[in-house]
Amino acid sequence: MMREKGQTLVEALIALGVAIIIISAIVVAVISSLSNTQFTRNQNQANHFAQEGMEITRGIRNLSWLSFLALSSTYYCLPSSPKNLAVRGINGCTQNVGIFVREVTIEHTSATCVGTSRVTVDVSWSDSKCTDSSNTFCHEVSLVSCFGNNNAVPTP
Repeated sequence: MMREKGQTLVEALIALGVAIIIISAIVVAVISSLSNTQFTRNQNQANHFAQEGMEITRGIRNLSWLSFLALSSTYYCLPSSPKNLAVRGINGCTQNVGIFVREVTIEHTSATCVGTSRVTVDVSWSDSKCTDSSNTFCHEVSLVSCFGNNNAVPTP
């Protein structure tokens, strides 16, 4: 009888240890899932912001081809409530929508877009997965498109 009392205590401790291991594994899986969900949400939002930047640039092109060509081959920032592009400062664009930084690059002479202008919209952001201190915004979504003069009348 004395042995059985000690054996029951050992069984209870083993069962408790196994339960703790199982619960810990479940907690790690849930935390990882939540982190991945947040990253996916940020990536989708960044893609939306990049599409918005492309539409703003396309709107400038549609309004006036000459106004679009007047935009020098340089970098621009998209403000938080974009109506137009703002020239990027020396320090680059800042976080202009929450955790996101939105930049537009316009190249009027590009090897990939012959006879048209190449427009690149980059949206970058930072989160807890960014471990490189030299690269604050370690995640990025880029959209690239070639813009031509859609108002040009073709010669017969």
